[in-house]
Amino acid sequence: GAYENQNIIAPSELFISPTELHFLTNSGELDTLTVNVIAINLPDLSVSLEGLEEPFSANIDEQRIIHVVFNAQANGVFNDTLVVSTNHGDTQILIDAKVGFVASGDVSGTWAAEMIYVIDDILIPDSETLIIEPGAYVEFHGHYKLEVFGTLLAVGTEQDTITFSINDTTGFSNINIEDGGWCGIRFDNGWGYG
Repeated sequence: GAYENQNIIAPSELFISPTELHFLTNSGELDTLTVNVIAINLPDLSVSLEGLEEPFSANIDEQRIIHVVFNAQANGVFNDTLVVSTNHGDTQILIDAKVGFVASGDVSGTWAAEMIYVIDDILIPDSETLIIEPGAYVEFHGHYKLEVFGTLLAVGTEQDTITFSINDTTGFSNINIEDGGWCGIRFDNGWGYG
């Protein structure tokens, strides 16, 4: 059997790469493909199948979408290999998982000392406040901006800083293109303290 672009599902606070894998059975000498186990080695990251119990089978030439659910026990970056064991051998899929809080759209409240992944433009509305606590790491996943119409309070300490960063440095030094980098913090009739 081949595992190509099988759908991998995760909670909204978990980035997984690759995000899509399709399960296809090979045509060939096997009448059925039996998947015995799908496993990952990391103690803080476990996997389960949505709606299926192992082992399960698929007929030859049958295409099935298998949903693999990742469950994280801690924040951080996890790199491991997802192992798919079948009656036709093992397949290994490299996994890059980033666990933290995902931010997009209107934001307010408090961001604790954790990983925050910005996946779209974010905006603090008028009369709202966003507090970013010391130790927070804010990573922009694209050319997105933080626009402040309300109040931004981001006060780190010498021992516990607040970091704004990017996941892609391609073209970072060229302000005329949208490759890499991020679009910065813009104050529009709002105020910030940091």
